[in-house]
Order: sequence, then C-alpha cells, then structure tokens
Amino acid sequence: MSEDTKIIKVNCNWCSKEIECPENMLTKKHMCYECFKKLGKEIKLKKAERVHIDIPTKELMGDIESF
Repeated sequence: MSEDTKIIKVNCNWCSKEIECPENMLTKKHMCYECFKKLGKEIKLKKAERVHIDIPTKELMGDIESF
C-alpha cells in the first residue's frame, strides 16, 4: 500500500467494531482481526476474496516471524 493511500474508518460486518480500510477496498465486506481469528476458517474461499481483513501490523509481523 502506498503512503498516499487514504484510510477510511469502517465497521466490521460481523461485530460492528470500528476498523481501518484503504479507500480502494470500500466495496468489500470488512472483518476485524478478532473476528478473523474466530471465524476465518468458516468463511468459504469464494467469499473470502471479497473480504477486507484489518490485521494489525504487530500481529502480521508476528505471523511472518513465526515462519
């Protein structure tokens, strides 16, 4: 994501928590990281490609480091 990408506040479609979303992903459904951890495996692959998941940087870095 480029530095000039505008970030918009949206709500998770599953729990309504406020999360951040890049402006170019506003047409997708949105999921917070907590819901992703709980429900991520239950979402079918075809639907998953239409969901923006807001993963905090520290969580993402921790997942990368665990490889």
